[in-house]
Amino acid sequence: MSNPTKTINIIQLFFLFLVFVFLMGCSPKPDKPGSVAYLDFKNGIGEISLGSSVATLKELGFALDHVGESGACYTNDSFQITFGDFHLDNIELYCLSDRLVHISGKVNRINPSGDSDLLKFLTILFGEPTNAQKHKHIEDGIAVIDGVSYVWRGNKSELAVYYGFLVPLLNISDFHTEEAKEQADQAQREKKEKEKKKSESERMLKQNF
Repeated sequence: MSNPTKTINIIQLFFLFLVFVFLMGCSPKPDKPGSVAYLDFKNGIGEISLGSSVATLKELGFALDHVGESGACYTNDSFQITFGDFHLDNIELYCLSDRLVHISGKVNRINPSGDSDLLKFLTILFGEPTNAQKHKHIEDGIAVIDGVSYVWRGNKSELAVYYGFLVPLLNISDFHTEEAKEQADQAQREKKEKEKKKSESERMLKQNF
């Protein structure tokens, strides 16, 4: 005669197995379009990946343009990235501590007279935007432009598209940019402290001799 308790346990285990299989099938695949998990999987755009070293960017023809609060900016006027029916121009790459943390550029249609929808295309890739909000921008210190921004935020990276300019602006950032900036600032402080100590040592030596 079979044990009723054992039979119930087997049924429960089988039910839990079916639930597990169902949930695994419903969870977004990171390497498949349709959710922000795909944004983390891509971790950049085209040949450019967040976290790349400056040496890697130089191999792609990017050169230092300027250094500011956002980090060291590298540009390449002839570099263009094609994605879907669009291409990214005027690309600026910002690095902190020899590491790419921010990608910025202007989005243009490959066919200027076409009706390709950038927002629709990005939604297919990364799902619905995490956030959307209106904003104002001062152009040349005079004109106030009303616009709207759409943001997709993953666990590793963030994508933002800004409308309200002549063409949409696209930014992809390392989700840990602030952490990277603090590390860069700390490294810079330590470097200045070492230089200060070295300068004081040299001054002391000159005084003694």
